Amino acid sequence: MLMRHNPGFYLSFSLLLLAGFSSCKEKEEEDKVQKEPTILQVNGSTTASAVVRSLEFSVRCDARWSAELEGADWAAIESQTALADGGSIVLRFDCNRSGEDRTGTLVISSGSKSVRKSITQSSLDKFFMPTEIHLAGVSEVPLVFDSPAAWTVSIAEGEDWILIGATEGASGYAKVPVKAVDPNENIGDRSGSLTVTIGSEAFTIPVLQSQKDVILADNTQVDFAYKGGDFAVITQSNVSYQIECEADWVHHNETKALNQATELFTVDRNETLSERTAVIRFTPVDGTASSVDVKVRQEGMDPALLITTPGFYKIGSANYFLGNNGWNLCSSVRNTDGSAEFRLMNRETLSVLTLKGFDPDAEAGSSAHLSVTGWQKGGKFLIREYDVTLLEADESLIWLKSEDQAVFIIKK
Repeated sequence: MLMRHNPGFYLSFSLLLLAGFSSCKEKEEEDKVQKEPTILQVNGSTTASAVVRSLEFSVRCDARWSAELEGADWAAIESQTALADGGSIVLRFDCNRSGEDRTGTLVISSGSKSVRKSITQSSLDKFFMPTEIHLAGVSEVPLVFDSPAAWTVSIAEGEDWILIGATEGASGYAKVPVKAVDPNENIGDRSGSLTVTIGSEAFTIPVLQSQKDVILADNTQVDFAYKGGDFAVITQSNVSYQIECEADWVHHNETKALNQATELFTVDRNETLSERTAVIRFTPVDGTASSVDVKVRQEGMDPALLITTPGFYKIGSANYFLGNNGWNLCSSVRNTDGSAEFRLMNRETLSVLTLKGFDPDAEAGSSAHLSVTGWQKGGKFLIREYDVTLLEADESLIWLKSEDQAVFIIKK
């Protein structure tokens, strides 16, 4: 016997089943909202390096849950996906370019239960080791970092003296050798920088090279006349030094705290006719820097200064003075222009010399134009002009010397 199917029956039955299923589903969701979870677990790394920009967590929970951040205004919840048995959370943030770690708390709640996760993004100085490269001489210093992506390194400033041993690499451990082409012999440090690019982020790494241990002197050659005198050597150094000089006619005058960078010296009078030299050596105490030498040269005394009898010597090719016992001072007059006029007399020859046109108080080495007029019994016998140099003047005598080696020794 054939049975006929009633379509209306099947449709009604399907609707009843669907209604029953929907009712069960809504009740299940309602129960899930209202019930306490039997499990609430949160897994995932809670720390990120300075250049990592996200953290991800997985959630296991059999009830509804929510997430929020506390004390982490530097981060945001980018997404949270709820699944039947839990879900996931993604936190997003920028690179940490500061020198301090950033911290906060991720709180996941369900019913009366909650899980708190402390999150940290490390500072930049924990990512790059070191964050500032200090070079000494030509020694190599490595720049080390653990890159989350491919990277490149270039010299941003200092291409003329900085060398790098690598310019690019894949993700993972990276070590870039950095060194200088040569020691820094300038005054003070010299600076440059590297640019490290990781993904779309670029970071600047300063590079400093300290000055080479050095002693510098402003003058390494000092010349003196036979009379000697004082001089100063201005030094610049970044090491302690000691001063040595074997010559007993050069003396170091200790400076006070007023200016420790200026060393004062005195050169004695050279009582001989010979030139002499000496070397002052500035030597580092610890031996790390090169010594610097200052050479001192002193000329010998002019032979004319050995003569102490007043007179008029070596006129032209002759080598004599007129009259025995020299020329004695008869009178002297100081002119308004500062020059002096000396009248000298030799009693034995009954002659008189008048010298004028020079300042007897001028410093040794000063130039002057000397007019000499000679008188002898019976009339004028000598008129001549000389360009002279004042060799020396002491309490009783004045020594003058012309370009043609005529020497005038005058008693004051």
